[in-house]
Order: sequence, then C-alpha cells, then structure tokens
Amino acid sequence: MKGLPTLLERINFLDSNTILIEFEQPMEVVSTLPVITPNGCVKGAVKAVVLKRVDNSELDNPIEYYKRIVKELNLDKALIVTTSAPLDQKFKYLSVREVNTNLYMTISLKPPTCLESNTYPPVLIGTINIIAITYLPLSYNALVDLLKTITEAKTLASADSLLYCRSRSPGTVSDSVSVLRPLNVREEILFTGMSTNIGNVLARTIYNEILREALNKDVNELLKDMTGIDVDLLLRLLSEIYSQYPIQGLNASDALSYALVSLRKALKDPNVWSLIIAARELDIHGLAGTIPGVTKDEFVSDSKRIVADEVIGMSIATYLAGTNGLFTMYWIERLKEVGVLKHGGLGVFLDDVVSALLAYMVVDLIRRVNNDEG
Repeated sequence: MKGLPTLLERINFLDSNTILIEFEQPMEVVSTLPVITPNGCVKGAVKAVVLKRVDNSELDNPIEYYKRIVKELNLDKALIVTTSAPLDQKFKYLSVREVNTNLYMTISLKPPTCLESNTYPPVLIGTINIIAITYLPLSYNALVDLLKTITEAKTLASADSLLYCRSRSPGTVSDSVSVLRPLNVREEILFTGMSTNIGNVLARTIYNEILREALNKDVNELLKDMTGIDVDLLLRLLSEIYSQYPIQGLNASDALSYALVSLRKALKDPNVWSLIIAARELDIHGLAGTIPGVTKDEFVSDSKRIVADEVIGMSIATYLAGTNGLFTMYWIERLKEVGVLKHGGLGVFLDDVVSALLAYMVVDLIRRVNNDEG
C-alpha cells in the first residue's frame, strides 16, 4: 500500500474477504467495537485490526465468530470490523498527511437507520465502518473527542445523502467508528472536535468520501435511495393509467418504452432534481414537526392547509411539460383521490412529485403520437 506516512502499520490483503492491518507497537484504541482475544472481549491496546466481509448467518453468535477469526489468524488480540459490503468495491484507504492520520473505511449505505422506522434486532454487520489511525500525540480524551467528531461527520454526510426512510438518517443500521494511536506517546493534544484543525480536516475528508459514494450511482438508484421512488414504480403507475386511458395509435409496450426515455431525460436535469430534493426535505421537516405553523399530526394527516406540496408538483409538471403538464397533473391527482392510482402514501410532498412526473410522461407520449401523425 503506497502513501503511508509511517512504517508503524502494515496492511495485508489476505483474501478477497479479509484485510489485516498490523502495527509494530501497541495501539491505544477507542471504538464502538470490542477488542477480542481467543477467549473473548477484553480492554486494552491492540497490534492488529481485521476487516472481514461476512453475511448474517455467520454472526448468529458474534463473540464466538470474532474469537474464531482471532484464532485463525494466530493473533493474541485484535479489533474485528465486519461488513456485508464487498471489500474489493467498498473498501477505501485515505492517507491524510496534513494531520498524519490514515483512514480505512468501508462505505455501503444500506439499510439506513432512522427514528421514524421499526427497530431492528441486533445487526452486527457494519456498513459504514471508519477506522482512523493517527500518529499525533493525542490524549485519551482527545481520542474520544475524535471518535465523536468522526461520528458527527458520518452523520452529516448520511443526512445530506438523504438516505431514505421516514425521518432523516444518521447512517446505516450497524455503523462503527474506531480511533487508534500509539500507546506510548506524550499526551499533548487535548481536543479534536470539528472546530480544531485535526478534527476539521478529518471530518471534511470523511464527509466528502461518503457523499462521493452516495452520489456514485445511476439516476434510478439515486432516485430510489433518496426518495423511495424508483423508475419501476413510475412505469407501473403509468401502465395503470394507460390500461384505462390508452392513447390511440400507441400500444402499451411502446408507450412504456417511450415513457422510460422521457423519464431518464427528465432525471438528467438538475432543476428537476432540485425540486425533488426540496420535496423530500419538506417531508422530513413535516414528519419532524419543524414546519412552523403546522403540527406534526396535521402534517401526517395531509392537512388541507398545506398547499406547498401541490406548488412543488405544479412547478415540476409545468417546467417539464408546460400548461398541458399542469392540467394533466390535476387529472392524475384526481385519479389518486378516487383510488385508481395508489401512490398517496409516499409522502405529503413526494406523492405530488410522482403525479408531476407521471403527467410529464403522459404529455410527452401524446406529443410523440401527434408528431408522428403530423
């Protein structure tokens, strides 16, 4: 591995599912994960960190699994970091020379965790794992402070990625953060919060890396991960419309093919995305009860006092398809109200986004037929 700022650590890719990081001297560790020996959990310094790709079936008894890994690798003691993500795709190494720190990360953003969702049974497969190995003379409380700072950066990045659940998401269901530094150092640095140079540099690095991963998707993945809506859902809804209101001269199969082309074109437009994101943000604020003038209960019941959802939908429909798009959206909203279309549970604002996108696709199909006939 190139670029390590010191020779105090060595990284070995043992196989496609196992990475071993070894240290020449004991490392103080602060972590959300346990330190493991062949006999179980302990406290104290480590000379090894193991990143292991696993599946849920292997973690029925996590402590026994961790102990087995330590024994198999002939280690006296180690920090075991598990992930369900393929290491060849999701493992990241960053050397942050400015603050003499190495970052090892696995970044896979599913499944998100949030307040407004069912709780999970204990899940120990990490999805966002962050290991910071620093060679700065941090005090023990500075290590704890840095763990807090890294967690804050991960949370900010996850929130700005708009990981989809009913509330804003701070990350995924089994994230872990670990901070290590040589055991025998002069403890000179007391604080590493986000407003310190050390904390800020590392927080920005981690934040940017998580956002880069979050946005490294095709438009359908982005749409689904941010809103819970995907292209398949939109095409199914369009198919339901078309089954009752077909366009003369255009069969259903061709209609869906043409509509897909139109939809993908719309989802390349940053203005469309801006309005979609605005709708998602407003749904989050409404469910949190932080839109002044309307209570959470009123919002959840889709109070008639809220008309901004229709304004956003109208804006999308008009922007994409003009006045025809606006009136078609009204028609689709009526179909939703009478139960012909069932997308009203997606969110107070997001269901209007769906109606607007459907309206655009319908208008574009009609224009296509009219142009062909002309």
